[in-house]
Amino acid sequence: MSQFGSFLLVAHTSGSLATAGMVGGALSLGQVLFGPVLGLLADRHGQRPVVLAAAAVNAVATAALVAGRSPTSRPSRSPRSAPSPAPPSR
Repeated sequence: MSQFGSFLLVAHTSGSLATAGMVGGALSLGQVLFGPVLGLLADRHGQRPVVLAAAAVNAVATAALVAGRSPTSRPSRSPRSAPSPAPPSR
């Protein structure tokens, strides 16, 4: 669910589905690469400390993603969707 939310956030703020797709792919790649590492650490040190550390890292990364969006990165309105100026009053 967080991948979908991240995809929507990046797509909305950047206006680019390609950028959002790259972020989603990076999240998936991170899970593929670090999932086995977390499993190995859980086998060596126990599930509780590993899950707590992974949750803390996930919270910091999610906060950084949300904080990283800037108000100027929103997609601009195309000229066709801009409201037309009001006619001059007489």
